[in-house]
Amino acid sequence: MVRANANIQEFIHNYQPVDSAYLDLEWNGKFGGKFHDANLFFRLQLAEQVFF
Repeated sequence: MVRANANIQEFIHNYQPVDSAYLDLEWNGKFGGKFHDANLFFRLQLAEQVFF
């Protein structure tokens, strides 16, 4: 579940348990170089705001 044009600060301040799908591993079922997690970029952006 990719969050398009997500405002990270807005997500942090308005987080509800129903939003947890945006943090889940969105695995495409493949391994190695074909592995893809559609939510990875969003989680990285979120971590930058929270931890740095």
